Amino acid sequence: MSESTNTGTFLKKDSKIVGYMVYPRFLTGLALSETAKLIYVLLLDRARLSISNGGWADEEGKIYILYTLKSLAADSGRSKRTVSTVLQDLETANLICLGRQEHGRGRRIYVKTIAESCNPGWQKPASQGSRSLRPNKNDKTKPIEKYICEEGESL
Repeated sequence: MSESTNTGTFLKKDSKIVGYMVYPRFLTGLALSETAKLIYVLLLDRARLSISNGGWADEEGKIYILYTLKSLAADSGRSKRTVSTVLQDLETANLICLGRQEHGRGRRIYVKTIAESCNPGWQKPASQGSRSLRPNKNDKTKPIEKYICEEGESL
């Protein structure tokens, strides 16, 4: 076993969190490979960066990114062939739309997202910062002992 030059440090109250990428909850329920999910997270991160830096938008106002296969392969640690296959899988899953080729810059990639929603009869507990949910006291519907999300919903 080789030794790592990186040593982890325990998080404390005053710890600074290093840069991170958002992993959307809806990805956990999709029938996609872990590689596809990783590539999607990389694309989403690039799109968020594009939006925060003024955004690259087309004539219709849709944000797009430019990410070459070579760069995406390097950033994901996968081969260009794997990345190409995964991009097709993500397009089939309606999570991205592959646009036209930019001369010498790669294809336009439009990253899509799935809106997360929750049953309106549920809310976060006001006294806790936790993500657990409980029935809304003002809700007059029959209490639900166990809420199971429908397709397109999440808690």
